[in-house]
Amino acid sequence: MTILSKDWFEMNDLKKHTFNNKVWIPLYSEHKISDNGDIRYKGFSEEYVGSHSLIVPNENRNNALKLEWMDFNNSRGHKPSIGEDDSFHSAVHYDWRDVRGIYPVLVQYFEIERGMDVHINQDIVLGLQLKRDRDSWVCPKEDYTEVIRLKRDTEGKPVLVEIRAEFLKDYLCAAASGLILLTYQSRQAIEESFDFLNWEEEKVEKTNDFRWTGRFLKVYEGDGIFSNATVFHVGRTDTDYSEDIPVYNFPSEENTKSETWKIEPKGKEIVRAMSEIWKKEWIESAQKSSRLRGDEVISNLEFIVDNEGKTEKSETLSSSSRWLWFHLNVINDLLKKPSAVLNWYSENTGNVGGAWNRSVHFGVNSIGLVNIYAKDIGNMEEIDKKVWARHNISPEGPPSAELLSSQMQARPANTDSPEQVFLSLVEDLQNLTKSKLGHELFREHSFEEGIDKRIHRFQATSLEGFFLLCKEITRFLIERIDMDFLKTLKKEINKETGTLKRLEHILVDLGYDGRNIMGVLVGVYDLRLTDAHLPSAEKTKVAMTLVGVDYDKEGLNSGKELIKNINYSLAAIGHAFYHGDFSKLTK
Repeated sequence: MTILSKDWFEMNDLKKHTFNNKVWIPLYSEHKISDNGDIRYKGFSEEYVGSHSLIVPNENRNNALKLEWMDFNNSRGHKPSIGEDDSFHSAVHYDWRDVRGIYPVLVQYFEIERGMDVHINQDIVLGLQLKRDRDSWVCPKEDYTEVIRLKRDTEGKPVLVEIRAEFLKDYLCAAASGLILLTYQSRQAIEESFDFLNWEEEKVEKTNDFRWTGRFLKVYEGDGIFSNATVFHVGRTDTDYSEDIPVYNFPSEENTKSETWKIEPKGKEIVRAMSEIWKKEWIESAQKSSRLRGDEVISNLEFIVDNEGKTEKSETLSSSSRWLWFHLNVINDLLKKPSAVLNWYSENTGNVGGAWNRSVHFGVNSIGLVNIYAKDIGNMEEIDKKVWARHNISPEGPPSAELLSSQMQARPANTDSPEQVFLSLVEDLQNLTKSKLGHELFREHSFEEGIDKRIHRFQATSLEGFFLLCKEITRFLIERIDMDFLKTLKKEINKETGTLKRLEHILVDLGYDGRNIMGVLVGVYDLRLTDAHLPSAEKTKVAMTLVGVDYDKEGLNSGKELIKNINYSLAAIGHAFYHGDFSKLTK
C-alpha cells in the first residue's frame, strides 16, 4: 500500500537522481509501478512511469536536449514509412526537429491480437555479442552476464526494458554517440482532502533537467465524472428495418433527430491530487570501448611476484619467464562459470578457464598449490584476471616440476592424473562387465555430464570440501552400481544386503580379498553426509582410516590421494572381474 506524503507527491526523490550514475538504465518503459483501489473511490492511488530513449551522435547533443516527451509518438509502434517524395524511412531511424538518431528499442503492435512486443536493436545485440535467454539478453563471453532485461506485467505485456550501463556506455563510445533519455512519471491519489499539500491551484517547478507540476481535481465518488456534463445525441429517423439490403443517403436535417440533456454528479465530492514530472537526460558514453571497438583498458589488478610480497600490475608480468602461485580455490571459482573447462595433461598439469578459449596451462606443485606462467595472467581477459587475483598468494614451495618441464624444456610429463585414471577405470569396468557378463555394472545417469567439474582434487581444499568430494563420488560411482545386476551374479545373499556389501561377497567368492578391496568405497560412502551432518568423531575416524587419507598430513593433496585410493579399488575390482570365474557364483 502506498504511503501518501508531501515528499511522495512532490517527487523529491526523482528530481535529484540521475541515470548516469545508475547500474541499470531504462531504454523503454510504460507501466504502472503501483495501482491500489478503484479510481472512482477514495483510497485510490497510482504511480505510472514511461521512458523513451534515442541514440544520437555526440555532435547532435544540443538539439537532442531540446526534444520533449511528446516528440516521441509511439502510439502506433515503430515501422518503416514512405515520405511524400516516396523516400523510404527505416523503422530504426528517428528524424525530427533537426535530431537524427536510432531507436535502441522498437515497439511493435498487433491490432488483431490487441497485443504488443518489443525488439532490441540488432546493432546493440550483435555489437555486444549478446544472446537472448527468454526475457534476458546475456553475454556468453563474459560468463553469461545479464546485459539487457525485459520485464512484463501480470498479463505478459512488455512494460520495461533496461540495459546494464557498463555495456551501453561501451556501445555508445564505439558509436561516438550518447543516449537521450526522456522520462515521464505521474503519481495520483483520491481522498477527501490532502491537508499536507500546500498547493493553491497548480504548482509548477522547472529547471534545465525537469518540469514538475502538481494540482488538485474535484471529483465525485462513484460517478467517475469531474463536474456537470451535457450529452448530445443524434440519430437517424428514416431507418427501415424491413429492408433486406438497406441503402441510405447522407444524413440531413430531414432524416436526423437530435436530443440534449444534462447529467449531474450524484456522488460525494472528493479530491484527486496528481503530480507529474518530465525529465530529460543525456547519458554519456564511456571513454573507451573495450568490448565493441577493442580498445585496450589498463588493468589495476596487482599480483604478488616474489617472497617479499612485491606486487606488479598484470601488464608487466611478461617481462621475464616466471610463475605465480595461487590457492587451489581459484580452480573451484573458475569451475563455477557456466562454460568452464578443466582438462588434464599429466598427473599435475592441465588447462583450466571460464571457457575453452580462455583457458590457461596450470600446474600443481608438491605442496598442492597452483602455478601459472606469469605472462598467461597478463594476457587474460579482465573478468578472468579478477578471479585469479582473489586467490594469488606469496610463493611457497617450488613451482610445479611438471609445469616447468613442459614450459621450459618442452618435455611434457608422461604421467596421468588420478582424475583421468578414475574416469578411464569406470569406463573400463562398464565395457568389461558388458562384454563378459552381458550387462554394465553402472546404471546410466544424467549426473555423468560435467563430472570432470565435480570430481577432482580441488574440491578438497578444506575438510568440509573433502567430505563434499566423497558425496560427489558416491553419487557418480556408488549409487549407480546396479543392484539388480549384482543379484543375478550371486542370488543366495540376504536380500537386505546393501550394494557394497553384496559386491564384497562376490569378490570373496571369486577368490579375492573383498573386504580390503571395498574398504575405501565403504569409507567414502560413510563420509558422504559428513558435510551436512555431525556424526561421532569415532565414526569419522574409522571412515577416514578406510579411505586411507590422513587429512592433517596430506592437507591440500588429500583430494588427490583419495581419488588415487579409489582408483586402486576400481582396478582391483576390474582385475577380479576379468580373471574371476563367475560360473561358480550362480551354481
